[in-house]
Amino acid sequence: MGFWIGEQHDDGYCPPTIYRWLTPKRSGNSINGLGETDKRRPTPILWHRLKHIEFKLNQLLFQSRFRPRMILQHPGIALHFLRMKRAKKRLKTAQPHPIPHVFDDTTTAVKDMAMVFGADTVGITKLRPDIVFEGYTLPEWAQTALDDGQLYVVVMAVQHDKDCFESAPSWAFSKEIANQYNQGSDLALQVAHWILDKGYRAYGHGGPEGGEFLLHPLAIEAGIGELGKHGSLINPKLGANFRIACVYTTLPLHSDVVSEFGVDDFCTKCQICTKACPPQAINESKKTVRGEEKFYVDFDKCFPYMTDHYGCGICLKECPWSREDVVEKLYRKQQKRLFSNVFDKQVLAIDETVYQPSEEVS
Repeated sequence: MGFWIGEQHDDGYCPPTIYRWLTPKRSGNSINGLGETDKRRPTPILWHRLKHIEFKLNQLLFQSRFRPRMILQHPGIALHFLRMKRAKKRLKTAQPHPIPHVFDDTTTAVKDMAMVFGADTVGITKLRPDIVFEGYTLPEWAQTALDDGQLYVVVMAVQHDKDCFESAPSWAFSKEIANQYNQGSDLALQVAHWILDKGYRAYGHGGPEGGEFLLHPLAIEAGIGELGKHGSLINPKLGANFRIACVYTTLPLHSDVVSEFGVDDFCTKCQICTKACPPQAINESKKTVRGEEKFYVDFDKCFPYMTDHYGCGICLKECPWSREDVVEKLYRKQQKRLFSNVFDKQVLAIDETVYQPSEEVS
């Protein structure tokens, strides 16, 4: 086996010596709650401050291979990330306009502005206390709203450039991920400031750094998409080719509903990403994770390969839902399978699986 880079074998990927030296005794799957039948709050594992995580040295190894090249070759992206980080820190204590704005339809107004600022789709839900990370607390104003069951989350998706996405795993793909994380953060900050100007508290967050809570469950509840076997969200229109950002706010909104497009049913039968994964990290069936049956990617197999291969992305590239030439036929087939008693004209058009702005905006 290699010291700096691992080796591929018939039975999977063997991590490099340096990675294994840095790995904590407790497995990543254990930290994530794999096999646990009782529900609990999630534990931070990556992309958080080092004091919060056990895989701190492995995270530093990944960043040491990524950040220097990004700074040298793409300083604009690196500087943008630092500006967004400072802006998000200031935003937590930003005060809203003293006179709240009166909306005819707050939910439509917020969604429309998110699309104006660059979102490819948007949904809304309420934050649940059980998905806040262990060891994390929200700002006092947000915690009060959460305790009252009135803290709303605006979840937004930004799509990757398709050519860069198709090149995974590659440096172009890694650069595109960083760029879209920046775009997501920029989008979240703009929406948050717009809400502040209307007289309500708000805070915006986008990757790559982890926030106070899990985003995927909220995105599912907000109708953005379904969880795929590869551990990423799938939207019929956007495929698995997007990143998500969010804004949590005290602005009263109406929550969206979970959208079922047939992704769960399809992924249960499909084995494309499972077979395409070099470290064999994608399970063929659902697993129990913190008391919930869900698709789960083996962290201890996946992350070493990601570290050595530009963040990987093979599973997302190979996913049929990311192929523009087949996705609409696939979507309609799954709709008919789920709702076999409907006529074609009653099947939701694929364009309607993303938010459609009001006529005044569009």
